[in-house]
Amino acid sequence: MTDSRTAMLRSFLSLPFVLCGVLLLAAAVGLRPVVAGLTQGWSKETIALRRSLEDLDVSKLAAFRLVPDGGFYPHPVSSYIGTDDVLMRTFELRELGPEPPRELDVMLFVTYYSDPHDTVPHTPEVCYRQAGAVVNSVEAIPVEIPALGPEHATISAALLDITPVLREGQRQRVAEEWRQALMYTFVCNGRFYSGREQVRLAIGLPGDRYSYFSKVEVSSPCAPGTDFDEAVERCRRMLREVLPRLIADHYPTKEDLRGED
Repeated sequence: MTDSRTAMLRSFLSLPFVLCGVLLLAAAVGLRPVVAGLTQGWSKETIALRRSLEDLDVSKLAAFRLVPDGGFYPHPVSSYIGTDDVLMRTFELRELGPEPPRELDVMLFVTYYSDPHDTVPHTPEVCYRQAGAVVNSVEAIPVEIPALGPEHATISAALLDITPVLREGQRQRVAEEWRQALMYTFVCNGRFYSGREQVRLAIGLPGDRYSYFSKVEVSSPCAPGTDFDEAVERCRRMLREVLPRLIADHYPTKEDLRGED
C-alpha cells in the first residue's frame, strides 16, 4: 500500500472523522421527526368568529344608516371569495336626511378567513382590473381610529382611485365620467396591514396558537362633477366606525388567539 493510501485510510479512521460521520448519520435519522415536531409545535389552528359578521349591530354606527335594498350597490356577493364568513351591506350618511342621493352611498364588504393554509385572496386592485375597470392609482394611507386605543390609533390602509364598469343588460362599458373611491385594510390577529404580502408574513410568524385574517373594504362612488376627496372621506368615516365594532364584537380576542381559558 502506498504512503498516500495509508495516510488517507488513517484520515478516514481518525476520531474526528468518525465522530463527524456518526453525527451526520444521527442527524439524517432524526431530521424527519424533529421537523415534524417543530411543524406540530409551531403550526397555527383555525378559530371561529366570536359573533357572525351577519350580526353586525348597525345601530352602533353613529354616522351611518343601513340601506336595506342595497342602494347604489345591489349586486350579490361573488361565490369566488373562498369563505362563508362574509358581510356586504350598503349604508347612507344620517346627516344627509331621510332620502339622500344614492350616489353618496357607502358599501361595506368584509370577509373572514381562519385556515392557516388559506392563501390571501386577490386584493381589490386585482379583482377590479379583472372585471374590466380601470385602477387609476393605488396608495397606502394612514387612517386615524382613536376608538381602537393607543396601540392602533392610526392604521395603514390602501386607497384606490377607480374608473368603474357600468353594466347595461348583457353589455358592460367603462364609465369614464365616473370614479369610485375604495379603501381597504387587512386585520390579522388584531393587527392591521395594507398589503397581502404583509399578511402572509404575519401568518407565518410564530406566536399565537390560532390565526385569522380579515379584509375590510369600503367604497363610495364619485359622480361626474363631484369631489373625489369627499368620496374618500366617506370611506374613511366608515372604516373609523366599523373597525372598532368588528374588533370588540366579532373577531377573536388576544386571549382567544393564545388559547387561554
